[in-house]
Amino acid sequence: MITIIADRFAAAAAPAGALLARCPADYVEVRCQIKAALVNFTSLTVYVTDPVVLCWLSDLQRYPASHLCWHEVDPCEQFRSIFHVAPTEPFTRELIAQLRLDTLAPPPPGLALTPLSWLLGQRLDLLWQHDQPPPNHAAAVAAWALTANIVLAAPLLTLVQAQLERWEHDAPCFIALRAASLEADSRHLLLRWALRHYNHTWQAEQPWAGLPLLKEAPPSAAVEQALSTQSTLLHNYWQRFITQQSADPACINTALGQMSGLSSVELEVLSELLNHHPELLDQALLTRIKRHFAHLSSSDAILAQLANRIVPATPNMPDAAWPVERWLTWATQEYLPFYRWVVQTGCQREHQQACALHYSDWLYQHYQSLINDDRSPILTRQYQEVLSRIHDEPETVVFWLVVDGMTWWQGALMRKACEQRDLHTVALRPGLAALPSLTSVSKWALVTGQTPRATEEPTLAAAARAKLARSSIPACVSYDAHEALAALRKEPELRVVLLLDTMLDTIAHQCHGFTDHGSVRGHLDELAQTLAQAQQICTQHGRRLLIFIGSDHGATLLPPTAASTPLPKMVREVSESWESGQPAPVQAKPSSRAAVSQLEAMPAIDETRWYPLDRERFQLDRHYLVPRGYHYIKRRPSGWTHGGLTPEETIVPLMQLSGSAVAMLPLELVVQGELRARRAGTLTMLIQNHNPFPIENLHWQISGGPPPGQIAILGPNASQTISISFPPINPAGDTFTINYTLDFSHFGKPEQNSGMCKIRVQHLYIQDEGLEDMFD
Repeated sequence: MITIIADRFAAAAAPAGALLARCPADYVEVRCQIKAALVNFTSLTVYVTDPVVLCWLSDLQRYPASHLCWHEVDPCEQFRSIFHVAPTEPFTRELIAQLRLDTLAPPPPGLALTPLSWLLGQRLDLLWQHDQPPPNHAAAVAAWALTANIVLAAPLLTLVQAQLERWEHDAPCFIALRAASLEADSRHLLLRWALRHYNHTWQAEQPWAGLPLLKEAPPSAAVEQALSTQSTLLHNYWQRFITQQSADPACINTALGQMSGLSSVELEVLSELLNHHPELLDQALLTRIKRHFAHLSSSDAILAQLANRIVPATPNMPDAAWPVERWLTWATQEYLPFYRWVVQTGCQREHQQACALHYSDWLYQHYQSLINDDRSPILTRQYQEVLSRIHDEPETVVFWLVVDGMTWWQGALMRKACEQRDLHTVALRPGLAALPSLTSVSKWALVTGQTPRATEEPTLAAAARAKLARSSIPACVSYDAHEALAALRKEPELRVVLLLDTMLDTIAHQCHGFTDHGSVRGHLDELAQTLAQAQQICTQHGRRLLIFIGSDHGATLLPPTAASTPLPKMVREVSESWESGQPAPVQAKPSSRAAVSQLEAMPAIDETRWYPLDRERFQLDRHYLVPRGYHYIKRRPSGWTHGGLTPEETIVPLMQLSGSAVAMLPLELVVQGELRARRAGTLTMLIQNHNPFPIENLHWQISGGPPPGQIAILGPNASQTISISFPPINPAGDTFTINYTLDFSHFGKPEQNSGMCKIRVQHLYIQDEGLEDMFD
């Protein structure tokens, strides 16, 4: 049998092994092959697309069907066989052939969709697979056109144009989009939305002036990409804006009201303005800026610079009667930001030193009760938390990173570096170092869960291995990240990997400025990358990983006025020997912030100058002495140091992270009490945080007239009660609806909750309204 496939529109693929005739030059060979097949009664398939060859072969159609089959490929029949309807505009035979329907998956039975939508959905993207556009679809299509990086072939251009014209009837924004210039049109449509609050006269001069306005926000990444193409234009706009405005809060408010929040140029101009007028920048404004630019991908560096410029509020002098939670809140939210600022700016440190001394005296007086309280924030708790997770979750692996000398502010950098690698914070709280805040004491307490009294273990790493072994926990304890990861990869029975990092402490001892510079950030990035690799290994092995991060102590930079204090008799400096197993050993140096006595009894000392840490009362291996305040022993340290009782030396970050984000539970606001109609009153507002992490910079606004307020921090699973003054109201019924908005951040991410609640209102139902006044 001879089969001739006449495909005049090249609508189908040539069968395998077919003889091809695509140009007149092929005719002679084809004719000879056909003649030979007829003579020899052999099978032959000829695929012909050239119209001239088809004309020359047309006489073969007269041959009997038993000898030769002539098959015409009709694109319209292809179309009908797939969609079960005849083609209509814009589908022509030529267009259908160019679309190569033989490679198209047919729609499933019963799908109510036009051929145009199905074909575009299969060839381009599912967002084109709609007969009627869904809500906000123009924004999604514009974002796709700008980011998909697809060049539309001529056949698809025709179909895309037809779809856009059809969608115009339901969504007028599609009028702005044309297939031939889809990327440019999409960019203009997104710019029209992003810059809608800019000066109207300026907008009228732009090429997107007059375009319809999208009803809802488009994807922020696409808008940011569109704005990045207009950097010069936006920079000139804002330079002209600044020269025409007075630098005051009203100018900032106007600028933020116009800015899209998705342009790095906008944020850079705002930063430059505040750099020239630092008096305008405070924490409230920074919170607004962070919220406004929350979706800008490149905002972190500039926002960090702005945060460093803020003059923090002077911390209140602490109250010795505070509970421990209040002390930690004061230290992390008030004192440490102020400490950071005075160190960075070189300002006078009298108030900071007075605050630190109050804290140190409180810690010294209450330390004995804290170390005997299982619920206290002493960092020995982290060991118990690790054991608890291991016992409660048999399939979980714990990677425990202990960073020597990581301060509270460095913990924030570490958390951010982890978040950038999709390691999400599950819990973050301040911990208290074991006293004195020396590596040999406090790290021992951290990794063993107990203070370092008499022990048979020669090294800290050996003590950690022995303690984990006594709990029957397969573990790897290492100072080397590569060794720790290799153990995690090769030893499936491991439950705990303990990585002891010492580099950050080494960097701090050699640093003369504030310890958030490039070397610190670079090392923290390396540690975060190690944790990300650990997560990847566990994912590949089908195991769940939980990450703990802890530190043994913080550090302080002594003020210029710090003085040396002489050692009492029979007291000597503490020399922390280099741990066996640590990389790159260096010569141990005596501590400038702690001393030790080997006497059986604590020697007589001047307690106005020293904190005596008695061996029995403080659960230590020997008697220690720590200078009060910022005195040092013998030689002044050249960089940062530790061993004392100041907040920056003893408050450390304790974190838990996971490869999956923790769901953010909404805050709950309850208003209690009742009001009298047309009379001012006071209500009680209860705000509850049901999350296992703290809420920061909480701002509330309540409808009906009460002034807005704020809470610096609301702890994990905590609540706070506030009295609010309510102005006179006179609702028609006996209830009044209050609408509220809560703006806050958790781990630096801005959030907003809103809701409503009802309160009772008392009315005096009397004819003479003046009589009501007699009862007040």
